[in-house]
Amino acid sequence: MPLGDYSFYHSDISNRKGGSVALLIHNSFNVKTRKDVNLSNSLCESLFIEILLPNKKNIIVGIIYRDPNKAINDFNENFNECLEKLASENKNIYIMGDFNVNLLNHNAVNSINEFLNIVYNNSLRPLIDKPTRITTKSLTLIDNIFTNVISNPIYAGIIYSDITDHLPIFQITNVSLGQSIYNKPTKSYVCQTDSSFLSSFKRDLS
Repeated sequence: MPLGDYSFYHSDISNRKGGSVALLIHNSFNVKTRKDVNLSNSLCESLFIEILLPNKKNIIVGIIYRDPNKAINDFNENFNECLEKLASENKNIYIMGDFNVNLLNHNAVNSINEFLNIVYNNSLRPLIDKPTRITTKSLTLIDNIFTNVISNPIYAGIIYSDITDHLPIFQITNVSLGQSIYNKPTKSYVCQTDSSFLSSFKRDLS
């Protein structure tokens, strides 16, 4: 479904009321869906797409909502299988969502520590390190963005707004569409071999 200059990708769970995950992707990107890496519908809602870039690493973008009432150990196993497959493809990865895994408790709860180890073992890192859900009784870090990108500058953070009971999170990375190998500008060179030119060139270098 087009929305202005964006295309709307979504994944709905037909046997459950509410929910679903979605992505808005600008139409300037060449995109294909990656249903082969979606996680089990019985554990969570997930959606993955791949942005195809000429002469550059493709980008995998995923979004996940984990049902907090489902066993986290089962989710961890399925999540690890997904990340291992993606890691083997040598692409830039961004995975975001509401994981309902409180990373602030990773030292106290084995299953949460295992979740974080899965992230790190597959060469990803979390971009959010502050609580994303704040109530009068608790502070939890359950929303995050994980990436394996370290070469490009990344700006990430939390927007302190009460638009929902979760604080919105964001990540900004400059991604160039690149230039087609067929449209690269040509350069002309002049070969100079006479001794006077070489002497002058050596002086300039020194």
